[in-house]
This record gives sequence, C-alpha cells and structure tokens, in this order.
Amino acid sequence: MSEIAQIRAQIDQEIEAMRQAKAYASVASHDVITHRYEHLTRCFEHLAAEVGPTAAIEEIARRMEESL
Repeated sequence: MSEIAQIRAQIDQEIEAMRQAKAYASVASHDVITHRYEHLTRCFEHLAAEVGPTAAIEEIARRMEESL
C-alpha cells in the first residue's frame, strides 16, 4: 500500500471514530473528541506533505462529507 493510501485509510478511520464519538457525545469526554481531532490533524499534515495543503484539505473534507 502506498504512503498516500495508508494516510487515506487512517483518515477514514479517524473520521469514523469521530463520528462514533459524536454519536455518543453525551458520554464521550472532551479529551476523547480532542484526541480524535489531533489524530486527524496529523493525518492532514502527512497528506499535505505528499499532495499539498489544498489537495489535502479537499480530500479530508470530501471524506468527511461522504461519511455523513
């Protein structure tokens, strides 16, 4: 699996984890949700290094929209 494919898979995992945490927001701690956003930020940084920041944010936004 290529570096970009690995980053994309990690982004999908983080988005799914955030979606699940949001579904249980009444019981999920702020720390858990913050932790997920920090992971997504690191994924963004890795992807941006590979494809550029604009393409990276577009990719993450598209994946987040698809998960809704």
